[in-house]
Amino acid sequence: MSASHAGAAPGVDTHTHTNVNFGSHRCNARVWHTHTHTRELWLTQVQRPGVAQAISMDVFILRWAAAIIRRVRKLNTDLPALVDEWASSLFR
Repeated sequence: MSASHAGAAPGVDTHTHTNVNFGSHRCNARVWHTHTHTRELWLTQVQRPGVAQAISMDVFILRWAAAIIRRVRKLNTDLPALVDEWASSLFR
C-alpha cells in the first residue's frame, strides 16, 4: 500500500517505514521504501537524532540504581557490571 508523501518529488511514491533489525540488535534508524516513476526501489535511512544520548542517560540511571540495590540488599552479584554488559550490547 503506497501513499504519496507531501514532500516527495513528482512521480515518487513513499511507502511506510521499516525499523531495521540486524540479528538481535535493533538499529536506531528507520528505512523508508520509495519507488521512482520508473518503479525503481530506493531505500532511505533516517537516523533518530538524540536517541543515543537518551539511551546513555537511561543506562546511567539504571547503573546508579543497580549500585544502590546491590548495597542495600548486600548482594554478591555485581549489578552495575550486569547493566554495563547489557548496555554494551545496545551499541554494538
